[in-house]
Amino acid sequence: MAVVVTSSSPIKRGRVILPVGWKDSPENPIKGVLTGVSRSLEMPSFLNASSNNMSVELPVSTWICHSSELATSNVTTKAPLCGVWTPWRSSPVKIDDMMKTVLITLDPRIDDFLPILSPFFSKQRKRSMQVREEQIRTILPFIEKRRSLLKNNPETSFAYLDTLFDLEIEGRKSRPTDTELVSLCSEFLNGGTDTTATALEWGIARLIENPEIQSKLYTEIKSKVGDRKVDEKDAEEMVYLNAVVKELLRKHPPTYFALTHAVTQPATLGGYDVPTDANVEIFLPAIAEDPSIWSEPEKFNPDRFATGKEDADITGVKGVKMLPFGGGRRICPGLGLGTVHVNLLLARMVQEFEWSLHPSQQKVDLSEKLEFTVVMKKPLRAVVKPRI
Repeated sequence: MAVVVTSSSPIKRGRVILPVGWKDSPENPIKGVLTGVSRSLEMPSFLNASSNNMSVELPVSTWICHSSELATSNVTTKAPLCGVWTPWRSSPVKIDDMMKTVLITLDPRIDDFLPILSPFFSKQRKRSMQVREEQIRTILPFIEKRRSLLKNNPETSFAYLDTLFDLEIEGRKSRPTDTELVSLCSEFLNGGTDTTATALEWGIARLIENPEIQSKLYTEIKSKVGDRKVDEKDAEEMVYLNAVVKELLRKHPPTYFALTHAVTQPATLGGYDVPTDANVEIFLPAIAEDPSIWSEPEKFNPDRFATGKEDADITGVKGVKMLPFGGGRRICPGLGLGTVHVNLLLARMVQEFEWSLHPSQQKVDLSEKLEFTVVMKKPLRAVVKPRI
């Protein structure tokens, strides 16, 4: 998402990438992470360093993604990927590119479902092995660095990765191998960053498309916190913010399908017989756009939730009206952390900036495509004005 920044304050000519993750996090691994991420959205240092009253184009999709990755990598290794997670160095960009390559390479192919066709996909399998080797070369050094840190300083603060080193696996005596640790960390990073960054870009697009919603959200933020920065607790208590995010997840679930399910015994679902050896795929947009359960489902309308006229349990426990995180035993384990990320980051972005359509576009293009997650087909361009 490219962004042109305009301001009554002077702005330096040239390309600027706002620093993400340059603050140390407190001891609380979750709260500290989010505090550090929200600090990366502060504007004073950016404005103080500016001059010449010029517009500046910022690669904000990378900025958003790095903010999300900072949060997740902090939880994984406590230090931001062992202390080298700084956006002006090559590591985060390299890791981000590698993660995206992994996801695209592992997109389902027809031979996954019809193994008899596998001889026709030998080039794709070879490419998959090459990507796997690159993945191991990229991630393993960070794992080894964390292992060394724990060995030399056993009292160091806790991180998610620490739980994997001594993980007991049912049916075998050995601990996870290095390659298995790479897979586990990669799943954690991908699951916690790509979906969040995508949701935020869709969220900003919707706020630009509906300036009255953006204005209403900013009014709620201002009335709640005044001039101080929004924190996690504030975000949880903001009714309209939560309604905006809920409507965002209804209109733009991260993927088209929930994780595959199956039945433990033969069943009938929607008039169809489902045997025990069949995969059950749930198409999420069809549920969220169903006019029999939503009023005007085609509209982006947070008021449906803010006023209490409509509601939905996003876990699916109290009825299936939207399932952005899947449901049942295979529901996304990052549901809680993911919603906190989106709420807080979206609130901070609206608190700090006024977002509007780029002059090169007549309207926001909401066409989409699938890249592991459902992303904007044309990356969003916007004009950002700091709220001073």
